[in-house]
Amino acid sequence: KMMFPSTLNGDFSNLSVTMDWGSIQRQFINYLVDSQRRQVTDRINQQINDKISKQITPATQKQIDNISKEAGNALQNLLGQ
Repeated sequence: KMMFPSTLNGDFSNLSVTMDWGSIQRQFINYLVDSQRRQVTDRINQQINDKISKQITPATQKQIDNISKEAGNALQNLLGQ
């Protein structure tokens, strides 16, 4: 969300507007920096996830699936379903 601070001077027949360009530029720079930070963070997270997923062997994946299945069964038993 960006705000465009401005000042109105005069009356309806002779209206002038001034913009606070410094504030607008700061907001835009903050937006760009934040956007870049999110993109870099997402890319790093994706690379980490790619590395981790390559390290999981089929046997490890089967163990993970079995644990997930047992946890699901335990929750169903606890909830009486």
